Amino acid sequence: MKKLIYILFLLVFSANCLNAQSLKKISQEIVWQAFGGLNLGATSPVPTPDGVKEIYAWYPNTNPSIGITGIYHFDKARKHGLGISIQAERKSFRATTRLENLKAGANSGPNDLPISGNQRTSFEARYIGLPIFYNVSLAKHRVNLYVGSYASLLLGAEFKIVLDSEPESLDDSGFQRVNLTDYVRPMEIGLLFGSDFFFTDDLAATLRFNAGLTSATKEDFSKVGFPLHNLYAFVGVTYRFK
Repeated sequence: MKKLIYILFLLVFSANCLNAQSLKKISQEIVWQAFGGLNLGATSPVPTPDGVKEIYAWYPNTNPSIGITGIYHFDKARKHGLGISIQAERKSFRATTRLENLKAGANSGPNDLPISGNQRTSFEARYIGLPIFYNVSLAKHRVNLYVGSYASLLLGAEFKIVLDSEPESLDDSGFQRVNLTDYVRPMEIGLLFGSDFFFTDDLAATLRFNAGLTSATKEDFSKVGFPLHNLYAFVGVTYRFK
């Protein structure tokens, strides 16, 4: 009985040692990076509807994005790896557009008049996201190129439009004001493409583009009548921990 207990103890101890060594080896293959910067873009219909005739103005808001990334390399040369990030970000914009005979949402019935006039759009969404991507290191680890996908959970949003519409308005100021915040989708899935250009051993300029595969608005969104997708570029810096 004592021998059996002793053997079990050795097996458990050996397994723990092997797990510790494996975890240590894996951790040594992970490169940690922190990044921060700004998102620039819009939450837009794809493709643009025929009724949207002109974009008068587009105003990029200050959209910070920060996060941390771990890249596990498959090879000793550390050229190929799998990256996972966690990030907090804001996606927002303001725009003024000209609509002509746009039939959408509540105005899409056979007896409804199409919308014509100027529209001012204000959109803001705050997310916490989890990007996963395949990473390739080039030029002696001076350049990282990566492609992958992301899932983002909505933390808060504000989505409003103001229509200087014809032939009628809903308030005394001559504007139709619509709050669409409740129609922002609580989760987003999309694609990302990016690159890091290290100008020192640990500091890089980072460029990324992310495009929402799922609509930023819910399926029952009927105020506009066509899906809106987050299309944003990220410009920032990345720090690589040694």
